[in-house]
Amino acid sequence: MDGTIRRMTLTKPAAFFVGAAALLCSAGLSAADVTVTITTSIEGGLAGLSNPGTTPKVVTKISGAKSRTDVDTGDQALTTIIDTEANQMYVLRPADKTALQLAVDGGSAGQAAAGAVEADVKPTGRTRDIEGVSCTEFTVSMKMNMAAVAAGAGSSLPPEATAMLKDVFLRIQGSTWVAKDAPGATEYATFQKAASRAAVAALSRVSASGGASSSLPGGMERLFTGFPEATGIPYLTELTTAVEGTGQFVALLQGMAQMKITSKVTNLSTEPVDADAFALPEGYTVVKQ
Repeated sequence: MDGTIRRMTLTKPAAFFVGAAALLCSAGLSAADVTVTITTSIEGGLAGLSNPGTTPKVVTKISGAKSRTDVDTGDQALTTIIDTEANQMYVLRPADKTALQLAVDGGSAGQAAAGAVEADVKPTGRTRDIEGVSCTEFTVSMKMNMAAVAAGAGSSLPPEATAMLKDVFLRIQGSTWVAKDAPGATEYATFQKAASRAAVAALSRVSASGGASSSLPGGMERLFTGFPEATGIPYLTELTTAVEGTGQFVALLQGMAQMKITSKVTNLSTEPVDADAFALPEGYTVVKQ
């Protein structure tokens, strides 16, 4: 069992939550060109084990049906380029100069595992100005069934490890302040809906290619698409995570998974985006998935 625990704790949940929080914050800019920069801070849990003090940054550039997202966590960099008209998504891998090409035709990704994620998003009626932009507050509450998430996402965890996650839940709570009338908000929300479907389909295909489940767990797509109840640009999102449930594994995870995640839009531009931003870098080899 100790070996199983070690394998499970060698993952990077902090990076996962950076991505999830950043995507939540970016889910809401344009048929016109838009660039949004989001910075994220993580406190507690495993956040300090990898490059402590770094501030992960996500830069998303959108022009019509194309987008480019660069995620920099300090020790890792990830770039994705999506073209929803061509139904293609590329994941750039600088280490070997390859571009993983994924078809995102929106086809069925299989039946999602039911009950993996419960989410509740509600307006509070409160408003405030953030960086001079009027924002409306929404509360966010999510509960993840970790066993269902592991099984439904095609996890490579051994069966005994998945079994240990039975009755273990990850609770995510907090709030997001959304700008509904910011420049590009309406166009961005429309684009992000299509791009997020593409990303979910691509992730499902990656999972299926390993012989695992060909779908994301039911409800987990909200981490990638954001919340339709809070349409707009989330200028500020503050979330806390905690593990709850029963079993000996809960106590082990509680300290590691208890984190505070704060993501904020630090720059928003509607200046034209250079078309070269959506081109594959010179010298990269395309690898079809």
